Amino acid sequence: MSDCKSNLEYNDEAIKLLLDTAISEYNNEHNRTSVIDSKVSISLPIVSAYFLSLASANDYKLIVEMPIIKFTDGLLMVLLLVSYIFSLIFALIAVLYLIDAIKTRDYKVIQPSALYDNDYLKFDHKVMSIKLIKLYIEAFESNKAKNDLRIPMYSNGWHFTIKSIVLHVISIILKNFA
Repeated sequence: MSDCKSNLEYNDEAIKLLLDTAISEYNNEHNRTSVIDSKVSISLPIVSAYFLSLASANDYKLIVEMPIIKFTDGLLMVLLLVSYIFSLIFALIAVLYLIDAIKTRDYKVIQPSALYDNDYLKFDHKVMSIKLIKLYIEAFESNKAKNDLRIPMYSNGWHFTIKSIVLHVISIILKNFA
């Protein structure tokens, strides 16, 4: 409590400015969380549908049943099989990254119970403002750390999706040569 009494020496304008800044940054990070949630919520069904359509295509059956007359036919069959399998694996990895990005969401909020303290309520409003500043900064830092982990998961999900699509297009092109 002695720390609280010494806080009374702080300038009202400085405390108000810091509190406004802490609240603003907290709200910005909350908005960032909403944007990430929206992006992942839109991306996950799209990438999942792509993966399921790719998995249900059963292209490997056609590839394995191809007649091998010359060495190039065998090489073409191997390239087709490898491009299809890796396309499927990359699509699965993309789905897993996006699932990880959505389940990592854990937003820290300011608890009103943390503000209710009889000792704090007896002091000047500066003490409560300083406590609020600390709470907002802690919540902001926690939320920022979580969001900073989620962004690479979302990005990696799309990177693997694009790699999967490229490999799938390559397998389609190779299939036309067969």
